[in-house]
Amino acid sequence: MMTELGHTVFFYGSPQDEGVICHQFIPCIRYSVKGEVFDPKARHWRIMGIAAYNAIWSRKISGDFLCIIGGTCQKALADKLPDLTCVEYAVGYGGTFAQFRVFESVVWQHTVYGADAQRKGNVCDANVNFYDAAIPHAFDKTVFPTPVQKKDNYFLYVGRMASRKGLSIAIETCKRLSAKLILAGPPGDFTLLPEHGEYLGIVTDEKKMELMRHARAVFCPTTYIEPFGCVSVEARFCGTPVLATPAGAYAEHVVDGVDGFLCHELGEWIRAAAISHNLDVFRIVKMAQSRFDIEVVKPMYQRYFERLSTLKAAGWYTV
Repeated sequence: MMTELGHTVFFYGSPQDEGVICHQFIPCIRYSVKGEVFDPKARHWRIMGIAAYNAIWSRKISGDFLCIIGGTCQKALADKLPDLTCVEYAVGYGGTFAQFRVFESVVWQHTVYGADAQRKGNVCDANVNFYDAAIPHAFDKTVFPTPVQKKDNYFLYVGRMASRKGLSIAIETCKRLSAKLILAGPPGDFTLLPEHGEYLGIVTDEKKMELMRHARAVFCPTTYIEPFGCVSVEARFCGTPVLATPAGAYAEHVVDGVDGFLCHELGEWIRAAAISHNLDVFRIVKMAQSRFDIEVVKPMYQRYFERLSTLKAAGWYTV
């Protein structure tokens, strides 16, 4: 997004990140740290931090933005570059430290504010930082398939097979409806009963979107405070409604009865699933594109960085 807006972008990552659209890609570690321990003392974070520091030092101009996504695991790196404006972006985790943060949702922004205040002794003392923001993830509408009005006779769950993801809700709902449930994602702590479902394991992005496109609805029954929920947005870009808990960001960006349903007890899940195919698939797509397409999100980041740039002058008093 930033290169398309005319900014100079250096990307520091692993060889697996090659292909990122930027002015220069700088590998700083020999392997991807995805799935590794989220601990600043871990060896891979220390290796990455040292290499990134040396690479950034040779390229930086005082006042540049240092955009990081590793939370406290990259605090040591930011501390060694005090002349750069450090921004944590796409924050959907705990353990933030930067003065300037872009959260995945307003809900998660205030969840972190409350947790920070609680650690300091009183959740009621949570304060707003006017130089934080909530900007959603961006999605490229051109990569999604054309939606279909007539859906196949199955429901879909995509994600980790974990109790915290609310998988039991999807299973019980489909069981009561005698409906097929297809699951896709890494294995975990659930075994799907074969008489009402099928587990596909990890699938490609292309397969995932085809599954979403033809499903009657996609289950997003997370039982924790969801920071964002990319699967729910991907489903809607495919023209498929989501069945979600009113937990975290779902309550913020799922319009109940329009592009999905927000459900509480089992009866609501069953009734919502039974009528989900009646929602207008083309309206669902249009709503998703109007809020999460890359061309919508891009200017949000531009405005945010412009706001931070005023700190070099009048700051809050800028008019």
